Amino acid sequence: MTDRRIIILTMALLVSWRAVVRAEPRIVMPDNPAGKDARDAAAAFFAKIAQGDARGAKEQFAGEADQLELVNAYVDWVSSYETLAKQVKDRFGETDPRKGVPPIGPLMQSYAERQLEKFMVLNGDRASIAADDKLFDEGMELRQINGVWKVTHLNCDHRSKGLEKVLQAYAAAARSVSQDLQAKRFSSIEEAMSALSTQSKKAEEMMRKRGFDAPRELPATPAVKWAAPDSEVLAKYWGKTLFSPEFKKLVSTMPGMPHLFILPESLRLTAEDAGITLVFDSNGGLKLILLYGEGIEGFRQYPGALPKGLAFGETRKNVEAALGRPNESSSGRYGYSATYPQLGFAFDYAKESPRDPENSVAEVRLLPPRKDLNAAKVKRPVFPRLAFRLVVTDPAIAADEMADPIGDKTMRVSREVLLDETSIAKVQATYPTPGSNDFAVAIEFSDQGAQKMKEISKANVNHRLAIILDGEVLMAPNIQSEIGKNIQITMAKDAKNTEASTLAGRMHAAVFTLQEGAAKK
Repeated sequence: MTDRRIIILTMALLVSWRAVVRAEPRIVMPDNPAGKDARDAAAAFFAKIAQGDARGAKEQFAGEADQLELVNAYVDWVSSYETLAKQVKDRFGETDPRKGVPPIGPLMQSYAERQLEKFMVLNGDRASIAADDKLFDEGMELRQINGVWKVTHLNCDHRSKGLEKVLQAYAAAARSVSQDLQAKRFSSIEEAMSALSTQSKKAEEMMRKRGFDAPRELPATPAVKWAAPDSEVLAKYWGKTLFSPEFKKLVSTMPGMPHLFILPESLRLTAEDAGITLVFDSNGGLKLILLYGEGIEGFRQYPGALPKGLAFGETRKNVEAALGRPNESSSGRYGYSATYPQLGFAFDYAKESPRDPENSVAEVRLLPPRKDLNAAKVKRPVFPRLAFRLVVTDPAIAADEMADPIGDKTMRVSREVLLDETSIAKVQATYPTPGSNDFAVAIEFSDQGAQKMKEISKANVNHRLAIILDGEVLMAPNIQSEIGKNIQITMAKDAKNTEASTLAGRMHAAVFTLQEGAAKK
């Protein structure tokens, strides 16, 4: 009898051990039967939303109160549009569907069907179905309760209030037009739809500003310990794909519930509890790794070692003391961003203070190293790094012979610096506008710099002005009239976006270089 009890206990422990081993995150393809029950539950839930069936949707829901309010907002959005569509049909008869009320119910039904075709992450009794770029399809989470899969979150990143307000604004617009229809204030379907468009402006403005992208709050539970790989180990993942054994192993060790976001040209695997996001191209190849400091966008701090022994919260002056000045910089996701492409990483700082030496590291981006760049530090650049100097012909004027960007000739450039980087307020790459295929770099002067440029250009019409970056003449246009607060460097006709971004990054780094011993903010 004793032996039998031991055998039963051993089997029970083995089953328990297997359950624990299986409860690890893994990416599941659409055709994998392991995710079928969770997908079916997600599809059935969206089908209830599409029917405006609040009761049926709530029966398949087991989330927190804030997510339940989001469910109600979805149902109200669908119901209000379906009611308006029926009123329009009754008032104006059969109409061209392209002129009528947007078919929200069928849209949500298509969402239900699409849940069966998505990637998902399965982690024991929890599942996360990927978000994509479709309107309001923010992904969803499910949990298996007493053997039945139920929806717990209608957006993967758990930020519900902003999305709820957008849906409520659309529903309010539909109800307002419904009331006007009942009062017979419209003489045609065109008038009714014009009113709906006008009433929906508030919701559309919220969408443009991505109002539901408010920062995600940190979970109340303490951080889970994770033996995260160091950044040097992560750098060995370049060239690997999402479904390679290396990434499967990495994902399986991550704490919490990783999420997938599928975009037109990329796929993102985000793990908030692990402090990491992996970005893949459309073919599944790794192209970017994001490591977060504590609380940044609701992420826990990435616990692995960062590049060159640096740490989150490190000041910019300490980073540059260790690595030298960055080759490129920009106005980043949170504030100032410095890129070391030759080393394969970038630092996003916490504040929009591009000349603040105490600005602290909030996020680290790991990039595929560029083999064409010299890995040496940029230690002591010659100042000014960005200079505006006149092209001269008078031999009496002290000048330097420099390569003319137009043709293979040289030109004499006055040694007098009329303006330098301290007169610049902003530098950024610009994208082609309608009717133009040209990439460019836009420069905005400070108020004082703009006044100086106005005076310089007014006094030197029909003279060439050389714009010089780290000793290289970028361009030397002829001054045709008075120049204002903004100028633009247009790239060559065959230039690519990356070339404009690189030049803008180099110029930005020059403009916002920390001076030796500077404490200027």
